[in-house]
Amino acid sequence: MAKKGRKALWDELNIPDRLEAVKGWALEGSTDVEMMEMLGVKKDTFYQWKKDKPEFSDAIKKGRFESNGEILNSAFKQTTGYFVEVE
Repeated sequence: MAKKGRKALWDELNIPDRLEAVKGWALEGSTDVEMMEMLGVKKDTFYQWKKDKPEFSDAIKKGRFESNGEILNSAFKQTTGYFVEVE
């Protein structure tokens, strides 16, 4: 009978259920280092996941893409004189 080893950190930290949080952190502008700290993983692990786990790298990319879109939209509005009246 094969000896069972330690669960992979990916599974131990339940990362598949945390991908929306990862996307949200990226959307809020969190850096890779900040996300590493929030997940409690080391640099090598984080970058290995980005390389080997497409769902992980996609969550980060989607969050950053949405964030960049919001920034560009805001910059466009500022340069074209868009304003909002507050009552």
